[in-house]
Amino acid sequence: MNGMESTVKGKRVFVVDAYGLVYQVFHALPPMFGKDGEMVNAVFGFVRDIFLILEHQRPDLLFCAFDLHAPTFRSTLYTEYKATREKMPDELIGQIPRIREILETLRIPVLALEGFEADDILATAAERVSQDGGTCILVTSDKDSRQLISDSVSIFSLRRNLYLDREFLLQDWGIAPEQVVDYQALVGDSSDNVPGIALIGPKVAKELLLRFGNLDEILKPENLDAFFGPKMTKRKENLLNGVETAMLCRDLVRLERNVPIEIDWESGKVENFDFRGVLPIFEQYAFKSMILKAATFAKNAELRSQPGIFDALDTENGGECRVSSGRVRANGTSEVFAEAIRDRVELPFFDGRFEIRNSENGKTASGETETLILPPALWNAEAFKRLTREMFVPKSVCAPKTAPFGNASRIGKSQKTSSGTANRSEQTVQSDLFGLFEAADAEKLNVCRKTEDVPALPDENEKQTDLFGLFEAAESEAERTAENEAERTAENEAERTAENEAKRTVKSAVESAAENETASVLPMAEDPLLRILLENREKLASDSVVKVGFDLKNLRNALRRLGLELHGPQFDVMLAAYIFRPDGKHDSLSALAEAFPEAAADPEVQAAQTALLKEIHSQKEAASESESASEETPESKKKKGTRTKKEKTPAEPHFTEFESFQRPFLRSLFQHLAQKLTDARLDRVCFGLEFPLAEVLAEMEFWGIFVQKERLAEISERFRVRIGECSEELYALVENAMREKAEEERAPDLKTKEETSFTLENVRSLNLNSPRQLQKILFETLELPILHKTKTGPSTDAQTLEELAALHPFPARLLEYRQMVKLQNTYVEALPRLISPADGRIHTSFNQAVTATGRLSSSEPNLQNIPVRTEEGKLIRSAFVPEHDGWSFVSADYSQIELRVLAHYCGDENLCEAFRNDQDIHARVASQIHGVPLEEVTSSMRRAAKTVNFGVIYGQSSFGLAAQLKIPQDEARTFIQTYFMQFPAIESFLDTVLEFARENEYVSTLFGRRRPILGVRSVRKGQLNPAERMAVNTVIQGSAADLIKLAMLRVYARLKREALRSRLLLQIHDELLLETPPEEVETVQELLREEMTNAWSLNVPLKVDVDVGKEW
Repeated sequence: MNGMESTVKGKRVFVVDAYGLVYQVFHALPPMFGKDGEMVNAVFGFVRDIFLILEHQRPDLLFCAFDLHAPTFRSTLYTEYKATREKMPDELIGQIPRIREILETLRIPVLALEGFEADDILATAAERVSQDGGTCILVTSDKDSRQLISDSVSIFSLRRNLYLDREFLLQDWGIAPEQVVDYQALVGDSSDNVPGIALIGPKVAKELLLRFGNLDEILKPENLDAFFGPKMTKRKENLLNGVETAMLCRDLVRLERNVPIEIDWESGKVENFDFRGVLPIFEQYAFKSMILKAATFAKNAELRSQPGIFDALDTENGGECRVSSGRVRANGTSEVFAEAIRDRVELPFFDGRFEIRNSENGKTASGETETLILPPALWNAEAFKRLTREMFVPKSVCAPKTAPFGNASRIGKSQKTSSGTANRSEQTVQSDLFGLFEAADAEKLNVCRKTEDVPALPDENEKQTDLFGLFEAAESEAERTAENEAERTAENEAERTAENEAKRTVKSAVESAAENETASVLPMAEDPLLRILLENREKLASDSVVKVGFDLKNLRNALRRLGLELHGPQFDVMLAAYIFRPDGKHDSLSALAEAFPEAAADPEVQAAQTALLKEIHSQKEAASESESASEETPESKKKKGTRTKKEKTPAEPHFTEFESFQRPFLRSLFQHLAQKLTDARLDRVCFGLEFPLAEVLAEMEFWGIFVQKERLAEISERFRVRIGECSEELYALVENAMREKAEEERAPDLKTKEETSFTLENVRSLNLNSPRQLQKILFETLELPILHKTKTGPSTDAQTLEELAALHPFPARLLEYRQMVKLQNTYVEALPRLISPADGRIHTSFNQAVTATGRLSSSEPNLQNIPVRTEEGKLIRSAFVPEHDGWSFVSADYSQIELRVLAHYCGDENLCEAFRNDQDIHARVASQIHGVPLEEVTSSMRRAAKTVNFGVIYGQSSFGLAAQLKIPQDEARTFIQTYFMQFPAIESFLDTVLEFARENEYVSTLFGRRRPILGVRSVRKGQLNPAERMAVNTVIQGSAADLIKLAMLRVYARLKREALRSRLLLQIHDELLLETPPEEVETVQELLREEMTNAWSLNVPLKVDVDVGKEW
């Protein structure tokens, strides 16, 4: 005992309820996967929380208590103890050994003993620490542990960052720690299936304990008469008849404080933990933030044992490295540090040169704090950040400051390009040509040479071999293609040949320009540079000059408003970067500079950057001298003193926003990307799909779509009325619940953050948009079960409300209310503000370089998210009409395009046959799964099959399927297994895709688009992890996206070829919408069917549903 006394006396000993913490983080965090593809969200959350305790609570000793999977003494007392608890999820079971491995590697001691729960271990540890003069802090959310609170024992709530002591318990439950066991015996504990006494809730239990002190006194008949009166009430009867139950419950909830377990207190000392040993495990699980934390803990431990390595260490912040720019301050170690960086930083543009100065006068003085100035090119280099993290440089880090670049030719401003989310207004586009490349002087614009030996693009009907080797075109399909070709007219054949030849010419010209450095670089220009465009209008329209630009789609419309045209071979570096790295950022030149440092390493680019930084520095010095030389007037002092917080100094520009840097950088970027795309065999996606599509999208954005403002006003009023009706229904439901509850006992006051009470008299002040207030209504007033939790309390999201809707009408009405409010705010009220006053049309922006799968999106407004099948969505769409009398909308929608792509890839004969025979694919699948004839398939069978068709191929789990179909999870699991048994080729396809992704770390679409994929497991186990879902999703959805883009190109070219007045307006996933004059309606319908069904030759026919109407 003496050894223990010396170890814990005066120390802070933390004991963690490990399983309680594991369950919390598992349900709170989204799925996370390590490099091996296994789920690790609970592992990450557990480690994160342990590190938070170590970092912020600074324990002297720390232990983790675990439950063992064995019966305890409580199970013997009461066989139903914890019988209602759900089995541990499979996704969590596999994470427990990983957590134990990490604790063992860290040398954090684990406490567990068969026959006892972790709560008993906590009670025993707390008792021993308290007896020997230490302070014990229990990290647990289990309310049973409140009985352990004393002067030397408290509970720490991680989520609330709060210590629970006697005072807290008195305020929360109104009782003392010594009364907790009796309180819980009366109230019961549903989580452990402790029954308690029926109808005795927290309020009554508290009053009984305040009056009589303990359970034994409460249960005396005379005391019950004194409390409830002589009349027999149901509560009084339950207490009189429940004495044995109450005694049993007291035994169940009382924690054992004398568990026969040996505790090695010395092993719990934090100073003995091994933080370096766990780094390889964190690397395996891709826990980047935890690697830094563990390394920081390790370094701090070393610094404590070996002082003087860095005197400037930031002890207040745990020595955490904070590299944000270019200076690193150390004491007496500059030369050593510089040499380490020279040896270990591997960057092509870094020559290892350093300038070491004293922070004040620029001179090095022995023993003084020195500042290491790094080359500007290294400021944001990830390699440098990694290095400094490893070396644990203290926080004194700053970049050389720069002054606002007043009169420089700054361009670009702050708008996003069409690859991002912001859409510039018509007026902005007219005056600001952001998105163009650097300005080349007029005399430097060159005509590029052509070459004859550039590989040609394959004809679009050429038989393709998929990268996975999953299929080749069937012989019969090739014969059908040949027959279709024979039926084409000679005129169309000649035109199509000319189009393919044009594509070859464009590709040839661009490759030649890249090789010979003869491309014209277009300006990202403000007004001074517009002159260059106007003076070179002929070259802009030339078919022999390669135009290189950034976001050429926006440039095309800007030029159009200036009366200029952009023709001939083009190379859009934004799209090229997107195709090469679809998961990266491409919306600015600074993003491209970071993504492609080799382009920024070009000597001409480096020289331009150096000159620019010198100019910025000199201008700042000049501005500083001017400011210090000027005398402050009383007025200026007054103005300076009254500046508000909102008046912030404008952000200094990034060097990539200056034309003098852009000119050489973008030329270098063009040459690098052109080569990279060719090497990766992605040039086909560029020149055959994305580059020409930019012209189509520019045209669609230019025309826009007409919207009836008056109709939107009518719809807004209807929405307002319906929202009001929903509100009334919701308030009435709450009032009814309060009245029902008042019959049993007074309805509780519901208090918001502002201490506003809700009663029957003022319930209509309830804010239906406040999650906090809705938590009170749903889970206290209506007493609905808490299904999911967030950081701020019980979840009230759509998924939770859908599940609760089966139990009470309030959640269902709330969902309807939220949907109406969202549509009202997002569309009905917002759309009128987006209508151009010039033409009465809305000009959405189509984002071509956003989604990694290749799908298009739209913004300002996002017209793709207007609901299609709901009455509210149809109502909003009714405001979109053709502008001219007599004109119509013609829509063409690919039918089940993703399932057809799946059938094409997997080659399952049943699926292919169903599509070839134009059968209802969902009914056919239901027929095979249930083993019934097609005509006997019910609507519920078909609905279930449809859910599986669209869900399972993207990795939907049995849990997700069960929730969607509202069936037991075992039934959903059986359904999925039967599905794959009936369609084994689908499962084989999934395995082939995942195997390819695992070996090559990317997947590819039909047209050759690639997406990097990391984290695919060697063996697929049930539910797909995010990387695996991403792989399958990219192949199927990405191929469907390629098909609709090909269809757009064909439809657009055909409209131009036949000189039709109809025009493409919108693309909504698998649907195209055209505005058509009356005389062209039939022609356009047939055109759409022909071009879309022949966009690509699959193993199954493509089907297009065409519709005509006066509203969208």
